[in-house]
Amino acid sequence: MFLLFVGSIYVLTIPILEDDYQISRVLPCLLLGGFPLYMCTQCLKVIPYIRADVEFSHEEFSIYWPDGSSRSHKWAEVKCLKRYGSTQVLTLLDSKGKSIFAVTNMATSYPKFVEILLNKTGLTY
Repeated sequence: MFLLFVGSIYVLTIPILEDDYQISRVLPCLLLGGFPLYMCTQCLKVIPYIRADVEFSHEEFSIYWPDGSSRSHKWAEVKCLKRYGSTQVLTLLDSKGKSIFAVTNMATSYPKFVEILLNKTGLTY
């Protein structure tokens, strides 16, 4: 992901580096550099939770990090779901818009987690 990030920044700066600001040069660089940069920023949301274990039940879900710390959330705290299809990331937000948890759909037990999440919160996917 780091190489994709660096590559997208480089592509975005090509018109500046070559001092060529023609629209035919700028637009392709924006498209070819902008989309990978967007995908990288969305994937960065998952990084804090990559090594964490998540246990979920019908009452709540708990996040356990390797350093021994943990955090629990009731399903009622989840007020909004944001799904980023291009990066396959699902973000859970609270009533203040703060991210509670972010997960990729490649995680184990993802379908079961989403099933319980939708049933308990009443939100749509």
